[in-house]
Amino acid sequence: MSTPSLRIASYNIHGGKMGGRAGLPPLVDACTPLGADILGLQEVDRRQRRSGFADQAAAVARGLGCAHVYGPTRRRIIRGQYGNALIVRGEIIDDEIVRLPGSGTKQQPRVAILARVEVQGITLTVAVTHLQHHPKRLHDLPNEAPDQLRALLEQLSARPGPHVLIGDFNMQPPRAEPILTAAGYAVAATGPAYPAEQPKIQLDYIAVDGLVIESASVVETGNVSDHRPIIATVRKP
Repeated sequence: MSTPSLRIASYNIHGGKMGGRAGLPPLVDACTPLGADILGLQEVDRRQRRSGFADQAAAVARGLGCAHVYGPTRRRIIRGQYGNALIVRGEIIDDEIVRLPGSGTKQQPRVAILARVEVQGITLTVAVTHLQHHPKRLHDLPNEAPDQLRALLEQLSARPGPHVLIGDFNMQPPRAEPILTAAGYAVAATGPAYPAEQPKIQLDYIAVDGLVIESASVVETGNVSDHRPIIATVRKP
């Protein structure tokens, strides 16, 4: 019997707020056509004023008929949160939110979701993250994203494979791919997904260890973010 293929997607949804206050139906509509078995989201709001106090991860998971984990990185106002989400068309066996290294004073804290999941009879370890941005105004500070990526790969290596790493790494391929390949990961050749109107920069990645990448692409979908989603089809060897 042939091994089933899995569709894995990553989408920085930017709070789902392009063009004004975020709405849940456009966000769910943007995620639905991806048909993802495993979907990693970044910049996801929960109970924030700007997104109508909605739980965006739960709404997308509910709309797709999936299980989910939310990993907040920080609080915004009194109760609101902001972070990453893992959405799985299957079972989430266990999960952990791990804090990534960083200087912390002027830069945002960064975390990753680490989870053991079962999809279509295949058990995998999945990580979803959003690594540190390094804008010009902070160029006097170290670029933390490479060290955060190495730390996360070390965390993944301590867990059983196959491994899937999904996220916005805030690094372009010449910087990100050598770190991933040195750790034994294959990188899905999706190409640039930012900015959404005319993508020219690749910041978003799907990388796998112990799986074969069959295809990869950037997807044009609803106008809810400044990124486009990326997707890869993978299978066990």
